[in-house]
Amino acid sequence: MTAPPRPGAIRHLRQQLVEARREQRRDIVDEIVQGVRELGGWGYRCCLVDYARFRTACFVRVLGFEKHRIKAEVEFPIRPGLRSVQWLPLSHLVDYDEIEPDRLHTIYEDLGVYLKRPDANLARERPRPCGGPALALNRNDRRRRSTRSNEPMTVWWGVAGVLFTCSLFFFIATT
Repeated sequence: MTAPPRPGAIRHLRQQLVEARREQRRDIVDEIVQGVRELGGWGYRCCLVDYARFRTACFVRVLGFEKHRIKAEVEFPIRPGLRSVQWLPLSHLVDYDEIEPDRLHTIYEDLGVYLKRPDANLARERPRPCGGPALALNRNDRRRRSTRSNEPMTVWWGVAGVLFTCSLFFFIATT
């Protein structure tokens, strides 16, 4: 393995990406992918940025490169319902020393033309078939739906009860 990454490694890779896009050089992309894989081998830590709000969305640890994205583990904040491993674009990652809003505006000015989305869109957990928290919520939803669907039946039972009481009263009054 190579020497440990120095601070600013994400910034360097991001600048290479902008250069590759501007000059349409495919060979630089291979270098970027190799650099991301090296950072993943070292467990490099950085921040995920939400350019819609110009602030950090969360802190992540780089795991590698898969599916044409950077594979990263969300370390902080831990949010229920979000997957702990995310596939993120390099354009939305910044080093710790770049998280001031002024720096984020500058980064956005360089990358804004190439961004598909300004926000940090994170993947959610899928429902668990073993009856985890996601299915427990679905059961509550089913219970609510079943009570709603039984409301017309409750009304009919009420009407039937009133009719039965009236007919019983009428039967006793006439005999």
